[in-house]
Amino acid sequence: MCFNNHAWVDICNRGSTRISRLAVGYSEGGDWRSDGWWSMYPGECRRVYEYDLNNSGKMFYYYVEGAGF
Repeated sequence: MCFNNHAWVDICNRGSTRISRLAVGYSEGGDWRSDGWWSMYPGECRRVYEYDLNNSGKMFYYYVEGAGF
């Protein structure tokens, strides 16, 4: 039997205004990494991170800028 131990983080803009900047930070293998700067329109979703669940202890942060945030 084979199990899929994969997960992901999706961020969705459920607001009515555009996100002008989205950045993410996460721990991976004892190091910190960052990705971004993306913009997102209302209703848009973005997969920002994928990882193996066998590597526990993940920490994930995000930062958003835009009108009304």
